[in-house]
Amino acid sequence: MWDVVRFFALAALPAVNFFVRFDHLTDYWVGQARLAELIPFVRANLGLAGLLKCLLGAAAIYLFGRRHPKPPGTSRTCDFAIPGLAFLLGILAPLPLAFTPKYPALVRDWAPYFTGYLSFLCFTVAAWGALRVVARSRAGSWTWGGIAAALCVIAALNSIAGEGVMRQQARHGLRWRLMRAFLQTRYLHAIPDGAVIVAPALWEGIEQYWSRYVAAHAGRHIEFPRNIPDRLARLSATGRLYWADTLPNREDGLLAISRVEREQTDGTDGISERLLSDRTLLIGTRDYAHESLSVTTGGGPRQIVLPRFQFDSGAWEAEIDEPHMVAGTMRFRTLPGP
Repeated sequence: MWDVVRFFALAALPAVNFFVRFDHLTDYWVGQARLAELIPFVRANLGLAGLLKCLLGAAAIYLFGRRHPKPPGTSRTCDFAIPGLAFLLGILAPLPLAFTPKYPALVRDWAPYFTGYLSFLCFTVAAWGALRVVARSRAGSWTWGGIAAALCVIAALNSIAGEGVMRQQARHGLRWRLMRAFLQTRYLHAIPDGAVIVAPALWEGIEQYWSRYVAAHAGRHIEFPRNIPDRLARLSATGRLYWADTLPNREDGLLAISRVEREQTDGTDGISERLLSDRTLLIGTRDYAHESLSVTTGGGPRQIVLPRFQFDSGAWEAEIDEPHMVAGTMRFRTLPGP
């Protein structure tokens, strides 16, 4: 029950999402949220639009407090009852989810995209009521200056968290963008029916999702398992075994597809490290010429500078020839910011 309140209700409080989902969003921010690197981190992730939002919001609150007339008189009980009741409703709103078997198990994945919005509205009403109480007390410039500064910090943290969530969702949706591009390439027709494309990075959690997706959109019968099938040796010997990986690059990325030529026999234990290929097709949504990838080969780590991509049949394509590439080890060397 506490996790439901924590992720669905408290995460809807302004700026709390930054801390509650900190571990989830670290990979989607530019830089590290450390005290020693705080200013570069804020500058890289807040942006000009976020900074203007913070400053304008703080200025609006300060001017409201200093120039707005005192609200009509009401009882002190009413003044505190409205924000208190709104805050309590924000906490209680998601509690029914705690008694269902679905959401408690997946609360970290769902939050804050479900009932967190209702809690957010309740907390907004509570904040309005609290400001009304402060306005009735005829607070001075220092008080409203402190409130404005706090709002500026809260807005900045909220914007940075929101930016991380947007990049997280963009990364999630990248798989569909790249697969749609792949279905438009001529390379798809070179893959024989009955082939197996091992694709752990494309895994959607639904059995046979991508196999049915390709069958529905391209009429091809290709398997997309998450793990290497038991018939590994027979498939690699007949040239029907492939490896697919997504290479995220902040705002976009690449789909890398390699035909497995042989298995590694040096005794490594990792699943992907057992598969070697000599050529990889890269499919993207733009030209990645001169950007760098790191990859592990039979001879150790290597750096590859990408060639110029060609736009053909609705997708940007390039091929790299690198003997003995270990499947699943290709990555962008850096993840540049927006």
